[in-house]
Amino acid sequence: MLIGLAIGIILGFSSALLIFSFKKMNRLSKIWIDFLRSIPAPALVPLALLLFGIGDISKISLVAFIVSLIILVNSLYGIHNANPTRIITAKTMGLNKLDTFLKVIVPDSVPHISSGIRMSISFSLIVVIVSEIVMGAEFGMGQKIIDYQLVYQISNMYAAIIAVGLLGYVTNKLYLNFEKKYIHWAGK
Repeated sequence: MLIGLAIGIILGFSSALLIFSFKKMNRLSKIWIDFLRSIPAPALVPLALLLFGIGDISKISLVAFIVSLIILVNSLYGIHNANPTRIITAKTMGLNKLDTFLKVIVPDSVPHISSGIRMSISFSLIVVIVSEIVMGAEFGMGQKIIDYQLVYQISNMYAAIIAVGLLGYVTNKLYLNFEKKYIHWAGK
């Protein structure tokens, strides 16, 4: 999950920077981004199986794909909705385009990107669990859930489901603490 999350964050933010840099690419990419993000993640499990087979690579690629789309959309939204008054002030003060981007646009977009990361954490956990259930795995919470279901160990199955929920809750809380400490200017 964490490997796919990291790859997806890097790919999504890099793609947003590339799209933002080229105006023509910005217009052309909107249709593709909307199309790709409308595809439900579980629907991509058979494609990942076909391309990468059963194993961790298919799960990592699924998580990276979903996360990159979430980060891409949130990054573009953050970049495009940077405070226009700050941008004009930066230009008035003589900052060049790169400095304006780094000192004004990026700090304004970081809260949106962080929101995308928070959503991505939840989605990546869901994608990994669903892919383990559908694809099968040697170990993992999704595999435990399906194994317990198949042998009618219902209490163990629900215990595994609750453990996944707790994992998601703890991960979210940890990220919220990080966000509160390091992105303190959000909403100000």
